[in-house]
Amino acid sequence: MSEERWAALFEDLEHQLSAGIAEHDAEMARESERTRIASVTLRHRLRAVPAGSEVTFDLLDGEPLRGRVVATGVDWVAVESADVGAVSLIPLVSLVSVSTSEDARQASFLVTETDPLAERMTLAFVLRGIARRRIPCAVMWVGGRETSGTFIAVGADAADLVVHDLGEVPTGRSAANVRTIVISAMRRIRLPRGVRL
Repeated sequence: MSEERWAALFEDLEHQLSAGIAEHDAEMARESERTRIASVTLRHRLRAVPAGSEVTFDLLDGEPLRGRVVATGVDWVAVESADVGAVSLIPLVSLVSVSTSEDARQASFLVTETDPLAERMTLAFVLRGIARRRIPCAVMWVGGRETSGTFIAVGADAADLVVHDLGEVPTGRSAANVRTIVISAMRRIRLPRGVRL
C-alpha cells in the first residue's frame, strides 16, 4: 500500500474513533439525565415550578384547581387559586395530575437545592400553625364531602375541627360540635381569601 493510502486509512479510522467516542459521550449524558430525572419527586418538581406560573391540579375528589404554587412541604402543596385568590393546602396523595405550560414543565425538572425547613414541614405541622392562629377553613375529605370550621387540636394523624360557617366566630355553643378528621382522608383545606401561610 502506498503511503497516501495508509494515511487515508488512518485518517478514516481516527474519524470513526472520534465519532464513536462522541456518540458514547452523548449516550452517557442522556443516560445521566434520565437517571437524574428518575430521582425527582413531584414535590420537588412543584417547588421548582417558576414563580407566577399557572398550574392546574386535578384532585381525586372535586373540581380541578387552577392557580400558582406558593409553598410546598413534605406531603402537601399550597396553591393560590387563580379565580378567588384564596390559598388551598392540597395533600400530594390527593393529586391525580398536574398540568402547566411546557416551559414551566421543563423548568420543574431543574431541581437545584432543597429547603431544609420544607423537607420537615408535614401537613400536620402546617395544620397546627393554622390551629394556633385560629384561622377558619373549609376542609374537603374523601368522597367530596366538605365542612368548615376552625381547627382546635392537631395530632399526628387526625385533627379536631370546631364546625361552624366560615363567616362565624366559634362560640361555646359551636364548640359542642367538634369533628375529628383523619389527616390522610383530607383532600383539600381552603383558607379564607387574604390569609397567608
